[in-house]
Amino acid sequence: MTLTGEVECDEVYIVAGHKGQPAAVRAKGREPRRNRLKGARGRGTLEKEKPPVLGLIQRSGEVVIQMLSNVQQKTIKPIITQTIEVGTRIYTDEYNIYSKLPQWEYSHKTVNHSIGEYARDEDGDGFCEVHINIGLGRNS
Repeated sequence: MTLTGEVECDEVYIVAGHKGQPAAVRAKGREPRRNRLKGARGRGTLEKEKPPVLGLIQRSGEVVIQMLSNVQQKTIKPIITQTIEVGTRIYTDEYNIYSKLPQWEYSHKTVNHSIGEYARDEDGDGFCEVHINIGLGRNS
């Protein structure tokens, strides 16, 4: 499958655990699982039991998700280059793992979550073209 046109990329960190495996929990010296797991602060890795999942979503099209061992440019590059057609416009947040998208021959637009930006209308038509949140393309 090849994604084209406009593609949104984002990552999420899943708090994993050993549900239903009390022996594994004891072996790691941890408290038994509670209703709400509290993962380690910050970005996760597979080794920290907070694996990152990369989502690639073609607007009005297909979805590709991939669990990663970590979130680094060398980890995401093969997934992006094998899944997204060169020249495609990719929307992301400003996390630095996406900074080389133009060098990898993709058009790249970002939103800056750290200043509270989650969608942006660049041409004033009332439609937020720049976003990575499905369903947030229209101003309310």
